[in-house]
Amino acid sequence: MPKKLRFRLFDEVARLLRESASAKPIMPVLDDLHDADLASLQLLKFMARMVRDARLIIVGTYRDAEMRHSPERAAIVPDILRDATRLPLAGLAEDEVERMVEVQAQRAPDSDSSRPSLSPPQKTAQGQYTVG
Repeated sequence: MPKKLRFRLFDEVARLLRESASAKPIMPVLDDLHDADLASLQLLKFMARMVRDARLIIVGTYRDAEMRHSPERAAIVPDILRDATRLPLAGLAEDEVERMVEVQAQRAPDSDSSRPSLSPPQKTAQGQYTVG
C-alpha cells in the first residue's frame, strides 16, 4: 500500500476511535500481537501516538519469546512501547493457583489432608499452560 494511502487509512482509524471515545470511553483489547501482521502493528504504533489524549485505553498482549521469532515484528515493539505502559506478566505460583480455584469455587478446601496436590503445569499445543 502506498505510504500516502496508508497514512490516510491510519488517520481515519485514529479519528474514528477518538470520536467514539469522546462520547464514551472505550478500551479495545488486542490479543496475541505476536501473531499480528506487520501492517497491524504499524497501525497500533500510529494509534499509540495519535490517541494519547483521548478517553481511550488500548490493551495489547503478546508473548515476548514468540514476538522475537519475527525480526520485523520484534523491531516495531520498542516503537509501540515508547508511547505505552508495559506491564510484564508472569505465570501464577502454585499457592496463587490454589487461591484462584478457591475464589472460583467460592469455598476453601475442607482440610489440608483432603486437598489434592496440583500437578506440574502442562504446555498445550497453543503454548499455553494448564494446571491439572
